[in-house]
Formats: sequence, structure tokens, C-alpha cells
Amino acid sequence: MPTPATDSVAWRRRDTTLSRRTPRAVLILADGSDEPLRLAGPALAVWDGLDEPVTDAALVVRVAAATGVPADDIGGDVIATRTALALIGAVTEA
Repeated sequence: MPTPATDSVAWRRRDTTLSRRTPRAVLILADGSDEPLRLAGPALAVWDGLDEPVTDAALVVRVAAATGVPADDIGGDVIATRTALALIGAVTEA
């Protein structure tokens, strides 16, 4: 099971995860999933931030910069989104 908020593990999108962007969201279908996951708002920045391997701490900084929300305010949501993506198999340890 993925460990939330770890600075020693880098995360990345899984190569087998399908994604399609709409004007306001991204739909993600992890390998083996029956239903797509829809990410919108700041969660889009989480998905975008996982385009290359990144630790949770660095991901929070990336999302904060992309959204203009202070890292202390958005960090919990970033980690929750990344954890949810890991649980469905959309991202993996790099």
C-alpha cells in the first residue's frame, strides 16, 4: 500500500494509465479499472505534476506554484489526490 507524504519515494504516472483531457478536467483510466476517475480543479495540477518522477514534497511545491495556493494550504489535498491515484494504480513508485 502506498505511503502518504513520503519524501524518499518518487512517484510517476504508470505507463499503462490512459488519460484524456477535456477543457475542465482529465479522465483517468488505470489498467484494470472499470470506471474512469475524473480530476478537476487543483487535482489537474497534481496529475500534471506527475508527468515525471517527483516526491510528495516536490509535488506539493509544483501544485502550489501552478495554482497560486500556498503549499501549507494545499499540501493535504495534493497528498490525498496522489494517494488516491496510487490506490487505483494510476501512478506508481518511480
